[in-house]
Amino acid sequence: TIDGVDTDIDVTINAGDTNQTVLQNMASAINNSAAEVSATVVNETGSSARLLITSDETGTAGEMSMQNIAGSLLNTSGIFGSPLFSEDFENPVTLNPYTAPRFAGDQDNNPVWSQINTDSYTGSQSLELGGNTWKIQSISGIALNGDVQVQVAMKVPDEGEIQAIGFYDTSTGNQYVYQVTGTQAWGLADQSQHSSPPSGNWQVYTFNLGADWFAQYGSYDTIDEVQYINDNDAGTGTVRFDSIDISDVGATTFKNELSAAQDASFDIDGLNFTRSSNSVDDAITGVTLNLLDTGDSTITVQRDKDAAITAIEAFVQDYNDAISGIKTQSAYNVETHKGSPLTTDTIIKRITYELRQRATGIVSGQPEEYNSLFRVGIEVDKNGVMSIADMGRLEAALESDPEEVESLFNASGAGVAWQLDDYLDNILGPTGRVTTRIETVNSRIDDIQEDIDDFQDYLEDLEEKLLVQWSNVEQAINANSNLSLFMAQRLLPSYQQQSS
Repeated sequence: TIDGVDTDIDVTINAGDTNQTVLQNMASAINNSAAEVSATVVNETGSSARLLITSDETGTAGEMSMQNIAGSLLNTSGIFGSPLFSEDFENPVTLNPYTAPRFAGDQDNNPVWSQINTDSYTGSQSLELGGNTWKIQSISGIALNGDVQVQVAMKVPDEGEIQAIGFYDTSTGNQYVYQVTGTQAWGLADQSQHSSPPSGNWQVYTFNLGADWFAQYGSYDTIDEVQYINDNDAGTGTVRFDSIDISDVGATTFKNELSAAQDASFDIDGLNFTRSSNSVDDAITGVTLNLLDTGDSTITVQRDKDAAITAIEAFVQDYNDAISGIKTQSAYNVETHKGSPLTTDTIIKRITYELRQRATGIVSGQPEEYNSLFRVGIEVDKNGVMSIADMGRLEAALESDPEEVESLFNASGAGVAWQLDDYLDNILGPTGRVTTRIETVNSRIDDIQEDIDDFQDYLEDLEEKLLVQWSNVEQAINANSNLSLFMAQRLLPSYQQQSS
């Protein structure tokens, strides 16, 4: 669920699927859905992977939640679970010797063999025990229930008698030990055998500590010690521990929430603001705040004179481009005696005049020293070209009274830029002079085209008539020729006989 929108996702787990395969299938299903999140799989080691789910939106609008519709995939995959204890040995850890009456006192007779090893399952180091070395780590009490689960990575380079991890309640004396390998059995009831041959590789074990504890003692205690065991009276054997995680997998919340969805909250001059992003550009006009950390900050806001000059230079350039374009389209070449498309157009001449009047006129409501562009060093020459003729005067005006300079350009209903923009909107609008003129010209073009089409039709009809007439004339000529031949054939013999 993202921002109140539910999206159903189906994931199928097949026999033999690895952790990476299951998480990759989940990531693909999430990414192929319409949910506004993205999912990636981070492979920590050859056998360990994590699913990273990130909301597309920041702030509380990107808050996400998940639930099992059928099955318990979110729990069994480790996405759900209340984290109760974790240890990766990346920071210094206090370990004490293990002492238990049932084993005739101190079992830690090789304390120097307890050390940090750079060979690790994740991170950069792990805990290594060698010889007959037993260690305990005191932790904050964890109240067990049926859903408390332990996950631990262990590596056994050299098999000893008992290599195990255990958990202890100092108030009741109850403990439970998980032996993963060893040549000697634990031999006590409070133990679960998970024997596997020492492959010399890291292996991840998952233990149902809460359920196993209840099965042994008929109740749930509060564990406050973790036991690391490498038992070997002969002084051999080595075991390494890493990435220990105790969690309540029956929880319906994310086990590892890297970043909770929350809005940024901050105060400016006593006013409270809340935004969904740490980049805020609408709290102070013209200022972008990047919220990096908590605490008090002093913000000094100064006007950017150079940016103002750049904007004014752009205004001058745009004005000149417009005037230049008008001149090009309305110019007359005295040498070739040829005009441009708009040479005789009276509207374009009027527009040029109006633009210049608004650019050089007096702006009402402004102090005299700031009531025209000329007053701040901007002039329009006889050819209509605008320029910053006196940069020193413009810079002085921006330094002494930037608000009035801004008003000279942008004051509603009066500023130079406002007047030019309003005038152009009017003449270019649906009923403006330019629009009307364009429509008139287009209409005239349509009329001329219609006349051309009509004349073309007339010429085609005339051609057809002339062809018919010519055909008739040709037929008449042929008929006369035939008649002449006939008469000659009839009359010429008689004439010849009379002559003889």
